[in-house]
Amino acid sequence: MFVTSLITFALSTVSFHISAKLTDDIERLLVRLIALCLLLASLAFAPLSIQLLIVIVLLITAKKTHKLNPDNSVLDTTRKSR
Repeated sequence: MFVTSLITFALSTVSFHISAKLTDDIERLLVRLIALCLLLASLAFAPLSIQLLIVIVLLITAKKTHKLNPDNSVLDTTRKSR
């Protein structure tokens, strides 16, 4: 399973590299979608220890998705400024 994971990861990396050099938007989109599918397949074939490592890294490096006011209340982004 680890070898399969490495192969699909390598294919997705090559696909992302190729998509960066394409000039046509449709072709670039299709190649990036293929690369994303290969990347997800790579994660599916990865051993559990690598999957847990990826989850831990994502949790550690995740940025906060909301902004706080100085009084620590969440900003209301639905109101429009005048």
